[in-house]
Amino acid sequence: NEGQPIEIIDVGLPDGDYEAVKADLDGTEMGDIRPSTELAYGVEVHLGDRAIATGKSGTLHLTALLKNRVFQDDKDAAYASLEFSPTWYGSAYTSGTTHLICEFVLPGGVNPDEPRYHDLQFTSSRVEDERVHYVWDMPQASPSEQYTFGASFPKRVMERLAEKPKGPGPVAVLIGFLFELMGKALPCICPLLFVGLFVWGIIQSRRRRMQYLPPSVGIEG
Repeated sequence: NEGQPIEIIDVGLPDGDYEAVKADLDGTEMGDIRPSTELAYGVEVHLGDRAIATGKSGTLHLTALLKNRVFQDDKDAAYASLEFSPTWYGSAYTSGTTHLICEFVLPGGVNPDEPRYHDLQFTSSRVEDERVHYVWDMPQASPSEQYTFGASFPKRVMERLAEKPKGPGPVAVLIGFLFELMGKALPCICPLLFVGLFVWGIIQSRRRRMQYLPPSVGIEG
């Protein structure tokens, strides 16, 4: 810790579908775990009298059961897909590098030649207890950068797949885009509208001056 005493540690989670969260700091169980007030999805671990003082260090272990995280693969109808991003923190709160390790233990029944990594290739793989392991080992990772790890494997080994949340329809997307465009253009439209009204007023004034009264004939009394 290079700053003020660390009293609370936030850990992000993919969504709100989680349970059985447990944490310990250097082996001491942390019983005060709450939904995060800083993250859309995640928890905050209150360290209490175990707060990490300036110049000191500590290791937080956190486990959670995340449900409904395996989806239908977008590129192969016979495959399932899984992605995960470990927690990262704002650059204003971190310095240096971090040793980041992410390991996927795929379901039993997947042959070693069947899984596929996504955009970021794993650094090593192995078969242990008849299950394929993908490991991403990054000794010089940035603590303030998001890393997304992913793998696909035959969905025959899954009893079911989670349903992806449905996004807004095309009409809703178009309406939202138009409102967003109008909102962005409003600062430019207002001055133009004012100038337009001013010019229109001048033109109307000139037109009124060009309109003569109709001729009339009168008899002297």
